[in-house]
Amino acid sequence: MNNKKIKYIIVVLIILLAIIAGLCFVCYREFNRLNNPIMAGVELIKMVIFNRDYVLIQENPKTIIAKSNNALNILKEYMNNHGFKYYRAIGIIYYF
Repeated sequence: MNNKKIKYIIVVLIILLAIIAGLCFVCYREFNRLNNPIMAGVELIKMVIFNRDYVLIQENPKTIIAKSNNALNILKEYMNNHGFKYYRAIGIIYYF
């Protein structure tokens, strides 16, 4: 292998590592300790391709992403299916 190929491979690896580190940082910041950003991306793709209303990103703590156009209705339905009843909302905090 010549030097140009080696430099190209090193640059590509550095870029990939930077992207992965950025994804980990965003997931940690947005989802508060999301362990696997790759699974979050896979679930988001599933939501778009299979037209799901919400997807489960992480089991513990349970992290769910819903489509924004009817997210409150989806949240109410999800919580009702798991034995909780909607009580009230104060600002952006919902009580069940």
